[in-house]
Amino acid sequence: MTILVIISLPLLLAAAVLFPRLRPMAVALAPWSALPVLGLAFWSPSHFAVELPWLLLGTRLGLDEVGRIVLIGTSLLWTLAGVSARVSLSQDPRHHRFFFAYLVTMTGILGLFIVQDLPTFTVFYALMTFAAYGLILYEDNPAAQRAGRIYLIFAVIGEALLVEAVLLITAAAGSQEITGVPHAVAVAPTRSLIITLLLAGFGIKIGVLPFHVWIPLAYSSAPTGASAVLSGSMVMAGFLGCIRLLPLGEISLPAWGIFCITSGTIALLYGVSVGLSQKNPRTILAYSSISQVGLMTTGLGIGMMLPEGRPLTLGMLAPYALHHALVMGALFLGLGVAQMVSATVWQGRMVGIGFFVAALTLAGAPLTSGAVLKGMFHSTAAMTLWAEQVSWLLPIAAIGITVLMGRFLREAWPPAQSRGIPHGARLTTGIWLPWAILLLCGGMSSYVVPWNPLFEPSALLWSPIAVWGSLWPLLMGGLLVWGLERKPGRCGGLPIPPGDLVVCIEWLVHRTQERWHVIPRMVLKRWPSDLVSRWFPQKSGLWISSIIEEVEGRLGQWMVLGAAFLFLAALFFSFLITAT
Repeated sequence: MTILVIISLPLLLAAAVLFPRLRPMAVALAPWSALPVLGLAFWSPSHFAVELPWLLLGTRLGLDEVGRIVLIGTSLLWTLAGVSARVSLSQDPRHHRFFFAYLVTMTGILGLFIVQDLPTFTVFYALMTFAAYGLILYEDNPAAQRAGRIYLIFAVIGEALLVEAVLLITAAAGSQEITGVPHAVAVAPTRSLIITLLLAGFGIKIGVLPFHVWIPLAYSSAPTGASAVLSGSMVMAGFLGCIRLLPLGEISLPAWGIFCITSGTIALLYGVSVGLSQKNPRTILAYSSISQVGLMTTGLGIGMMLPEGRPLTLGMLAPYALHHALVMGALFLGLGVAQMVSATVWQGRMVGIGFFVAALTLAGAPLTSGAVLKGMFHSTAAMTLWAEQVSWLLPIAAIGITVLMGRFLREAWPPAQSRGIPHGARLTTGIWLPWAILLLCGGMSSYVVPWNPLFEPSALLWSPIAVWGSLWPLLMGGLLVWGLERKPGRCGGLPIPPGDLVVCIEWLVHRTQERWHVIPRMVLKRWPSDLVSRWFPQKSGLWISSIIEEVEGRLGQWMVLGAAFLFLAALFFSFLITAT
């Protein structure tokens, strides 16, 4: 029961946010509500499990080693991002809306890492998915509304795909426990369909090409605290779902492995290419995340081709996703710090140095956790037939990320942001300290966390071959950055709007809406002209528009929907508890 209380604490605080008298207390405690989960991850017994047969369809909660490491990093990230958001949004009278969505999304994220049964996994995943809509929509401007609308479309499609996959898995396995899912999927007659649904459903969440279009829009529109947690948590949740549900380590899937390696390589190069044409630092970070997700997708493809190497695959993907979450969180929080930097020279230099360190860590500079993870990636890929291809893929990825981070530093350097400092804003401890802690955790985690017992971190950190292998791509990327800086116009020669492919889709949809009345005229041209030319297209169009506006207005009242949801959830849980 203790573990259930710890996971439910953020949800209880979210319910308290809805009551004006309890709101100040709930908002003040919101950033710290992940600390009990952090304590659970540190001090709980190894591989413990708790059965709750009275909850939902029978809930099983527990922690394995992969879930423990990921849960430590996730709870730390949400705590630090929450502290930063609590200070930076303190002057906003609507900040309680942010923390309502923040707390509900946190509940879904943290619950995913400890759940051990399929129905509860699906519930927590849906809770995380739809609550994140409130974080994206917080600014409530046209850009945020557009980003939220596009995110919601992809979220609904992704949830539908995952629910269908879970139903097929349950029918094939005859059980709800996640531990038996990989074997059940491996021997299921509908294996190909299940894998397709899982890859598409989780791919939407982590931003795999071409499902990436919501990421640049969402990261650019959400507050920095929200972008910090979404950029890392969504990726970790998606890849953890792949690790838990795909048949990794059961059978060899060469066709799926080649598909993931190919699509991941394309996403890696695509993210760098489009990111170089952007000017908004948040958008640049979004495309760098897409590029890094492409590299992790390549790692997933390698794992599909190595049934005997499941420990290697798990020890590579989970730490890489956690490393990405911590470093991206530090970069996004750094943007919030840069916005508060005054004209003093020392503050600007310190923030610039922090950006530089985080960028080097993300690119895999020597003696950082990024270098260790790329070494683990290369060692795992060496066991497949794709060893030669991966040997050049990693340096290309490092060069591309280095160039993209150079572009980011040029746009995000504090002097470039000094003109946009809010009136009365100042750099306080609550803003810069969480950022500094995330910088330290992201860059030095390989020294303190046992990523994988099959690898020796010292060999990947200190050997001359490893140092040179990590150093020369950075030097090459640095030369490219220097060349581009001498002629800045080369980066922005082909301006691509954020969201890239979605712009084409929106154009097609608008053109279709403008000309939709042509179709009934062609089909029904024998009908009376008044019915076709006046009443049918005009009246039905007005009715459809009014219905859409009414539904959108109702959905916009998210506090009312949230209150109803939490009330029903609390009533349901209280009934189950009293029944036992």
